[in-house]
Amino acid sequence: MKPFFWLIRIVIFLAVVAFALSNQQAVIVHFLPGKAWDTSLVWALCSAFILGIIFGVSAMTPLWMGQRRAAKHANTQANKAHSEAQRLAAPPPAASSKKPTSDLNDELGI
Repeated sequence: MKPFFWLIRIVIFLAVVAFALSNQQAVIVHFLPGKAWDTSLVWALCSAFILGIIFGVSAMTPLWMGQRRAAKHANTQANKAHSEAQRLAAPPPAASSKKPTSDLNDELGI
């Protein structure tokens, strides 16, 4: 199975390299009035992709942290309930059935 995943990685890498080599045209990216960036198309696309990832992850981080906090709280509550259920379900400690040695000696006739 491991060679299969390496094959997929190689195919994806070659596709990205082919994409980069076929998009070498020069473009001008205008940011603000009077501010421009002269670069190749592939770098402009890669920059836009990376900025999209950064903005997406930063927008989702508060939601992920809230869900993580809620899951931790639920796990703590479940552990408390589980330990309480085990404590209530456990049989009471049995009285010792071991007889004192003097009673045992009487039964044996010693």
